[in-house]
Amino acid sequence: MRILKVICGILFLVGGLMIVLAVGFVEGSGKFYGWQVLIGFILMMPFVVVHDADYFERKEKTVREKDFEKKVKAFLDAQKCWYVKTWSNGVQREGIPDLLVCCNGFFLGVELKNETGNPSELQTYNIREIRNAAGIGIVLYPDQFPLFKQMVLELQKDVDKDEFWYWYKNQVKFKERRNAHGESV
Repeated sequence: MRILKVICGILFLVGGLMIVLAVGFVEGSGKFYGWQVLIGFILMMPFVVVHDADYFERKEKTVREKDFEKKVKAFLDAQKCWYVKTWSNGVQREGIPDLLVCCNGFFLGVELKNETGNPSELQTYNIREIRNAAGIGIVLYPDQFPLFKQMVLELQKDVDKDEFWYWYKNQVKFKERRNAHGESV
């Protein structure tokens, strides 16, 4: 896809140059070379098509992640867990998990990803820091949602915190990273 984008970008530049030259000829000599404008626009079209396809592909992934987020939030609401949704908008620190959750006295940092998403290095660092501070930090994928629900339901029980930590460390195996093939890294 990257090579296709480069080729389309070059065609876009050549097409734009042809249009500029055609307009320049019109202003300079009074002659209009309409065929140059037409060819220029034709050369520019692959860039527009590829760029728009990439845009809609990214937008589709965002929508799927947003739907997953709604599902997780609805479950947390049903379990009476408190949470706040974070955004990286220049005001908040970057790399903070998508959801900061408090559930029965346990702190969770939940980074939501769609099927193909990977956490950034900063997100991975923050998840690790949450774990180092005795919180629960996870990168959650849609296929792991049943395991997440099981974990939250365990948190809701009146269990000893030491018992829960033992259960969590020995039973719950969330994937932190996936490569392009969906394999754990």
